Amino acid sequence: MKRIISAFLVLGVILMFVTAFTWEGELDPNEFDKWELVSVIPSQNGLSWITVKNPNPEHAIDTVALLADLNSNLLGYRYFKGGEPYGYLFDTEQEKYVRYEYTPEERKGCMGCHSDKVNRTI
Repeated sequence: MKRIISAFLVLGVILMFVTAFTWEGELDPNEFDKWELVSVIPSQNGLSWITVKNPNPEHAIDTVALLADLNSNLLGYRYFKGGEPYGYLFDTEQEKYVRYEYTPEERKGCMGCHSDKVNRTI
């Protein structure tokens, strides 16, 4: 089952509602709707980056960037842990989020744009 995020603007606050699905990795994307909304950045191609903050301040991952389409479907998400980028994309054949392996060039680009995350070792 594909995970759906529906966002509603209510008095300036975005509320997200989700359905269940499977995933790889240590984070349960079913929990992202319980995390604090940090920002929403729409892009020119109809997608939006939604940044959420982990409610557990002691966790090694403090924020996650969610990629959603115009229908509020969660297409993927990414975060940094220990200075390394992690990305997960929805695989329609497997019907789950699978880890995306960054190429060396992509990884270098991530580190260049997000240099504040490189030395984070929590």
